[in-house]
Amino acid sequence: MALVRQYPDEQSYQRLVIRAAFSIIDSLCYKIKEFIYCTAKRTAFAMTAGEEEMLVGFKKKSNNDIVICKQKLSDDVKFVLDITARLFKVPPPSYNDHNWTNFLKAIEIRHRITHPKHPNNLSLSSGEYDIVVNAYIWFSECLNRIVSTPAGFLSTGK
Repeated sequence: MALVRQYPDEQSYQRLVIRAAFSIIDSLCYKIKEFIYCTAKRTAFAMTAGEEEMLVGFKKKSNNDIVICKQKLSDDVKFVLDITARLFKVPPPSYNDHNWTNFLKAIEIRHRITHPKHPNNLSLSSGEYDIVVNAYIWFSECLNRIVSTPAGFLSTGK
C-alpha cells in the first residue's frame, strides 16, 4: 500500500517500472558475466582476452595500471546474450529485427526519464511504456531460450 501512496499517478508508476526493468536487466548481465567467467575457468570454454576483459570489467596494462572496461548497455546486453548462447551452444538472438530495434528505443526512453534535461522528458506515452515492457519481455525470452537448453558444458572438465 505504501508503494501506491508513493506513486499515486500512472506516469510515476510507469517510470518506476521502467527503471526497475532496466535495473533487473543490468543486474542479470552482471551476474551472467560473473557466471560465464567462473565457468570458463573450470571448463574447456574458450574465450578471447577481450571477452575475458569484458566479463571481469577491467584489464591490466603493461605497467599494472587497471583500466575499467565499460560498454553501453546495448553493447553489454548483446555481448552477454551472444557469449551465453555460445556457452550453451545455441544460436544467439537475431539483432536484425523489430525486437532489437525496440530494445534500443527502450534504452533511449529509459535514459530520457532517468536523466531528464527538461520536465517534459519525464512524460511517457502509452506507446513508449509498451515499447519498454515488450523490450523487457524480449530480453527475458531470449535469455530463457538460451539457458533452458541442456547444459552439457557443466560436466566438461579441462
